[in-house]
Amino acid sequence: MRPAASRPLACAPRRARVLRLPGALLLLGLVACLAGCGGSDADAVDPASPEAVAKAAQVAAEESRRAVAAAVAEPSRPAADRARDAQEKPVEVLSFLGIGPGMKVLQLFADDGYVTELLAHAVGPQGVVYVTRLADATRAARLGNVRVVQDVASDVPPDSIDRVLIVAGYHQAVNMDIDRNVLLGGTIAALRAGGVLGIVDHSAQPGSRGRDVGTLRRIDQAFVVEEVRALGFQPVGQRDVLRNRGDNRTLMHTDEAILGRTDRFVLKFLRPAGRRPPMVEVVEQKHELIEAGMPGGSDGTSNSA
Repeated sequence: MRPAASRPLACAPRRARVLRLPGALLLLGLVACLAGCGGSDADAVDPASPEAVAKAAQVAAEESRRAVAAAVAEPSRPAADRARDAQEKPVEVLSFLGIGPGMKVLQLFADDGYVTELLAHAVGPQGVVYVTRLADATRAARLGNVRVVQDVASDVPPDSIDRVLIVAGYHQAVNMDIDRNVLLGGTIAALRAGGVLGIVDHSAQPGSRGRDVGTLRRIDQAFVVEEVRALGFQPVGQRDVLRNRGDNRTLMHTDEAILGRTDRFVLKFLRPAGRRPPMVEVVEQKHELIEAGMPGGSDGTSNSA
């Protein structure tokens, strides 16, 4: 997200004010203005410097938080969605992942569309939200910037996506025995350089790996990190805003005793830089075949997988 361009320095003072300045002060003001406007390149701020990068990141974070907060406050959101906000904490989660205006976002396993609607409002009319497995088709019809895709490799151009989100979907992929090398390879191919993958899911007990994906609809956080890192994604942070230390992780997340209060992890990964896993090349080759009008196979992220 680029910070808004700063206004150029106005070197010429307003005429009415100049006429009231004593000659010495006017001269000093002109000298200072010329010095400021005609400084050497050495005085310019390097946009790649740590200070400039940190400032740009701060501006982007503030813009993201404003955009997500506005999305949460959007009056057209369904009442049932609003009732979930207190437990889902969308401002904290989505701003941590850097969702902002004008972005192109891919959401895998969109399910009931609660997150989809927030994304659509946060990216705004200049952004696009691609989704798979959206159960509530009325959302896409009502929201003008949501695109339901059947196959990521076919329907989403490579290197075009700013953010990929998998919310309560990774355990589904494991339970459905979807090849995660294909699934994650497709996200790498879709993400632009510097793009972010965000994963939110219900925590299983440590060391359980994928044991509980079918019975409890939960998954071991360390297991998820292990699989995602194996494809080259770089972990860059996590948030504990959805943690519940009182959840012993032995109940299905839909159980009334824990519904809406499960212990959940929020993970953030960067797209691997410079590394192109073999599966990414397969996905990209498939996209080239589709553009040429030739048939291709499923990439593991389609609605029918």
